[in-house]
Amino acid sequence: MLGGIKGDELIRRLLRFKPDTKVLALSFYSEYSIIEAMIDAGALGYLVKSIRPEQLLLAIQTVLSGKAYYCNEVALVLLTEARENPGAKKAAQYQLTAREIEVLLLIAEGMANDEIAQKLFRARRTIDTHRQNLMKKLKVKNSAALIRFAIELKLLK
Repeated sequence: MLGGIKGDELIRRLLRFKPDTKVLALSFYSEYSIIEAMIDAGALGYLVKSIRPEQLLLAIQTVLSGKAYYCNEVALVLLTEARENPGAKKAAQYQLTAREIEVLLLIAEGMANDEIAQKLFRARRTIDTHRQNLMKKLKVKNSAALIRFAIELKLLK
C-alpha cells in the first residue's frame, strides 16, 4: 500500500487522469492475485524488487515502448496459472493480453464499449481498439463471434 492506497487502485486513479501513462509495477509480492490485480488495473509490466539493475532498465525501456514486461519470477507465476486454467492457456495461443481477455469477458456480459470504458477507467477509443484487436487476432467479424469464442475457451463461468 502506498499512502493507504492499494497499488492497483493507485494505477486506476493515475490512468483515469493520465490515460497514456505507461505503468511498471515494482513490488515485493509475486502472488498471482496481486500480479493479476496490477495488470488488470493497467500496469504494462510487473517486477519483483529482487531484480538486477540491468533488468529494471530493460523493463523501463520495454514498457515505455508500449510492450509488456514481466521479470522471470512473475512470468513463471503467470505461466503456471495459464497451465492450470485451460481457457487462459488457449487464449495465450492467440496472444491475447490480460486486458483483451478482460474486455472480451465484459463484451460477453453484454456491456457496450462505453460501459466497458467507464468500468475500466479507459477512454472509449481505447476499448474500441481492444475490440478491433480481438476481432483481428481471433479472425471474427462481430460481437456474437467474440462471445462464442469466450464460451469455447471456457472463459465464462
